[in-house]
Amino acid sequence: MSELSNYLNIALGVVKEGASIFTKNISKYNQLEKNIGREVKIRADRELNKILVGELNKLTSFNIVSEEGNENIIHENEYNWILDPLDGSLNYMRGIPMYCISLALWKGFEPVLGVIYDLTKDDIYHGIIGGEAFKNDMKIMVSKISRFSDAVLCTGFPVNFSYSDDRIIEFTDNVKKYKKIRLFGSAALSLSFVASGITDAYMEENIMIWDVAAGIAIVKAAGGNVIFSKGSVKNSFFVSAANRSLPVSN
Repeated sequence: MSELSNYLNIALGVVKEGASIFTKNISKYNQLEKNIGREVKIRADRELNKILVGELNKLTSFNIVSEEGNENIIHENEYNWILDPLDGSLNYMRGIPMYCISLALWKGFEPVLGVIYDLTKDDIYHGIIGGEAFKNDMKIMVSKISRFSDAVLCTGFPVNFSYSDDRIIEFTDNVKKYKKIRLFGSAALSLSFVASGITDAYMEENIMIWDVAAGIAIVKAAGGNVIFSKGSVKNSFFVSAANRSLPVSN
């Protein structure tokens, strides 16, 4: 665990540095650079990616998979940093206070640890699988809600979602058993809320790995169950996460 604790400290330091620079440039970074279909890219994505990747490369020699990267190939049986420099870019651009930096360490396709920095509340969620999960310095755990009729589900419609009538019907069938549904526009923060017991489950299809990599690790560290499998789009996953009292959905 000491080796992993060292890697966690590296991740925390890098993310804090990125958050500090973001805060100093918060208005300057809010410039639209790409707007194609449902995909939005702003200056903050590019600038933060450059800073965070640069810091990681100074401190380790691990492969880096990033939303703003080019090849983005997971190296199997090796450590990989998986980075989303700004999850919730559209929220930030429109002034919706729900966006974060997300950084994970995976070994191949197995999550190891995660760090998520909520940039609007100055909160840091982090955890190591096999260890514990924290919000700042406070230990967090998943909820104990045991009935779907009492549970709150976080979900979303990723960029690659098909809005066909059949898919909308299928989506509705999958979520109607829950008491309430919440769409926050940030998969990373949604998973942080599951890890801290604020909400009870998360499910999303064809969500990109950098959106969920850190959150998956933190939910597992907080005692939750997570299943994930490769999606139909490169670097995408189907992800279902929940506390230990609710079954995860296949």
